[in-house]
Amino acid sequence: MRDFLTCRYLYLLKHRRGLEPAVGGVVEGSNRQLAARRGQQFHRAVQQYLSGLASDSVRSMIKDDTVRAWFEKFVKYGMSGIPDRRSVETWATAPLAERVLIARYDLLAWDSERLVICDWKTGSRPIEDPDTQIQTMVYRYVAACSGQAVTGTAYLPEQIEIRYWYVRDDDPANQIAYSQQQFKRDEVRLRELIAEIAACNAFPKTDDVDVCKTCLFRAVCRPEIPSGTWEPEFEHTPESMSIGWGES
Repeated sequence: MRDFLTCRYLYLLKHRRGLEPAVGGVVEGSNRQLAARRGQQFHRAVQQYLSGLASDSVRSMIKDDTVRAWFEKFVKYGMSGIPDRRSVETWATAPLAERVLIARYDLLAWDSERLVICDWKTGSRPIEDPDTQIQTMVYRYVAACSGQAVTGTAYLPEQIEIRYWYVRDDDPANQIAYSQQQFKRDEVRLRELIAEIAACNAFPKTDDVDVCKTCLFRAVCRPEIPSGTWEPEFEHTPESMSIGWGES
């Protein structure tokens, strides 16, 4: 979904044609591999820690100094104010418009009053308003519709919040509330997007050159554009959110 909104040609190459990403040069490939490896190591370390492994044991397995510093920062501050009941690396689905929305969460945490969606970010904090990002829409909508399958309790939108945690930042936490009005708004937008993707037959390239600079297919699509600063969230990994195109 995010790829479709970013660039329809990217969506075509990645999801319709199933092409593997192309790296433009040794340096670019090395930088991407390092950033991706650090992101994966950090997420794995947090998962192990939240699953009950002692922080010292997790720390001893981290060989990268940067990842170790990120993990130590997380241990000190990452779970501040988060409810005690938790499900790590969990999935939830919600039917919508004869399709199925799929959300993969780093962590769902809850108590009797609220449900908190947690997502760890090793890339830079985005400029755009996170409330209108497609990831925020899907995560909160699916949690409101189907979070009970994980938590055993149904929550109203006003009881749900999402916390992005940007490990590079001095003030990492970005906590975003939810409401019934936003739930209805997001449902309309997601229905529109599902219909748009299903009906799409034209896949033009984006006009935003800045998007091309960090695209995994830049080397084969627009090699004349120099590469930009790459973020680990751009890696060709299983989607944190997607649409199941079988019948719901």
